[in-house]
Amino acid sequence: VAGYFIGAADGYENTYSYEEILSISAEDLKKEQTPQNVPSNVIGKMCENFDWYIACVVDSETAPKLKEGNRLTVSMPFATTMEIPAQIVAVNQTDKEAEAAVVLKCNYMDASIANVRKETVQLNIETYEGVRVSQKAVHFETITKTVTDEEGNETQVTREVRGVYILHGNEIKFVEIIPIFSSTNYVVCKVELDEQEEKDLMTDSTIALYDEVVIEGTDLYD
Repeated sequence: VAGYFIGAADGYENTYSYEEILSISAEDLKKEQTPQNVPSNVIGKMCENFDWYIACVVDSETAPKLKEGNRLTVSMPFATTMEIPAQIVAVNQTDKEAEAAVVLKCNYMDASIANVRKETVQLNIETYEGVRVSQKAVHFETITKTVTDEEGNETQVTREVRGVYILHGNEIKFVEIIPIFSSTNYVVCKVELDEQEEKDLMTDSTIALYDEVVIEGTDLYD
């Protein structure tokens, strides 16, 4: 037969049905599985189907971000350094508050992937481009700005904004940031602003590549 030859067998080959994988539940995936005995004369196995699947459990907050038909990349940091292209083919969830079983289909294969069975998987849902700074560097400051309308009238606008302090010569300068992604450890800030964002900015400029950001210190001021 034609297919992928894998020079090992571990007894888990028939644990899940290939034909029924699209209907698998989170409860099925979390059950402890017992491998079958592998005969001593077995030297490996053939995978006749070139499409293979990743099935994983995600929490109720992540499940809505995963839509059937969407494409993404998958990382297996302890198995391969490559990002694997895949398509979401099922998101099985009993209700909105429950965990979901997510099934991804892929046809990319190499020797390291062929031997993967149970592995840590990272789903790369979206990609963000910008400047990443530590959350320790982010501060909230009240900024007052003079705004001129189309008729030439000037008004004072005061607003609390999020920003960082950067080294500006021998002094430090506060610049407003526009976050496009935040985690507990860092924030990704937009660098190239459109015309409206430039107009709405409360400081003279925003963060730029190679700015020296102050990440520690107390009583910081511009």
